[in-house]
Amino acid sequence: MPLRQLTTGIHFTARHTSRLAVHQGAERHGGQWHSGQVHPTYRQRLTPPWWVWVLASLVCLSLAVAYGAVFGMVIGTITFVLLAALAGWLLWRTSPIIEVNDTGLRAGKAFIEFRYIGLVATLDFAAMRHAGQSGADPRAYRLVRGLSAKEGVSIEVVDDEDPHPYWLISTDRPTELSAAIAEGAKRSASIAARQ
Repeated sequence: MPLRQLTTGIHFTARHTSRLAVHQGAERHGGQWHSGQVHPTYRQRLTPPWWVWVLASLVCLSLAVAYGAVFGMVIGTITFVLLAALAGWLLWRTSPIIEVNDTGLRAGKAFIEFRYIGLVATLDFAAMRHAGQSGADPRAYRLVRGLSAKEGVSIEVVDDEDPHPYWLISTDRPTELSAAIAEGAKRSASIAARQ
């Protein structure tokens, strides 16, 4: 479904622009994005909710009790510490990052330069659910984590060569994210105009 048809619960912000580069195999447009070399103006990690962490801890505890019953309390304690550390690390490392930096927007493993971003719409819970289910275009790039964030943004891609008509991204700070994109696009356009 085109971005302009998603109307309920949406707030549109100013026009911007940017291009997709998926960093699996490292295709980059312009080669401008390198982690650690740019300064983020917005950054969010979509971590699981608290109850997922508690559930992971309980699974680790149950395995530790089982090992402790067979091999003794010391082995059970070591098992719990190791499993809890591994589970915590996995939950943290698999949580995607959304970042707006000097050159564009990174969402998970994908990056888009400001000059290829069109309309940015903030989506409330109902609009995000509609956009992620019945209103979804299968060609869209989706970074949807319903457990991590109930709201989101929809970002139009204005690049004829890009197979994705828009991006759909979960975030619990949609207004802040869309404002960071607008500010970054404005700053990027200003720098491009001076060159």
